[in-house]
Amino acid sequence: MLLLALAGALPAAAGTDLDGAREAAVQAARDGALPQARATLERLLEGHPDDSRLRFDLAVVAGWQGADARVAELLDGVDPETLPDYALEA
Repeated sequence: MLLLALAGALPAAAGTDLDGAREAAVQAARDGALPQARATLERLLEGHPDDSRLRFDLAVVAGWQGADARVAELLDGVDPETLPDYALEA
């Protein structure tokens, strides 16, 4: 995983590469920068609403923040059998 400095790295990555922006947001969340990670994942999902990876990552981060209503909204209608292990464990 790439370790990116949160300030400046997320906006640049978000504009150039979806996978890189997603990875940067996930790393930021792991590093404890939950509000910034969630905001980035929200923006990415807005631009790519059918990307299940973004949806699941955002659900995990929102869950870490205690935003249960947002988690329920993100996972509404999702077959639990399709959830990745990391989403089930969060």
